Amino acid sequence: SMANRSCSIAPVHDASNLPIHPLGLQFVQELVKPPSEVSDYRSQVTGITAADLEGVTVDRQAVATRIQQLLTPDTVLVGHSLHYDLQALKLDHQPIIDTAMLFSYE
Repeated sequence: SMANRSCSIAPVHDASNLPIHPLGLQFVQELVKPPSEVSDYRSQVTGITAADLEGVTVDRQAVATRIQQLLTPDTVLVGHSLHYDLQALKLDHQPIIDTAMLFSYE
């Protein structure tokens, strides 16, 4: 269920396959290979397990490059706790809508 998954920015390999919302919004989801061993997946919050990352080969740099290709100065980036994603990707972008400011996890 989406209620227990984190909303994170990430790229896809082929932009022609992006799901497009009727209002023109693009939804992007991609798992990224961790650079080192993960000690706690926080599966109860993220919905991601070690098994989900088996075979994942996309690295941080590939994700950052793809996200940069999708962003323009007018792009509104929407996600949950986006500062973590942007920090991990070493990206800076405005404007954003961070759903962590609207909804809390309890």
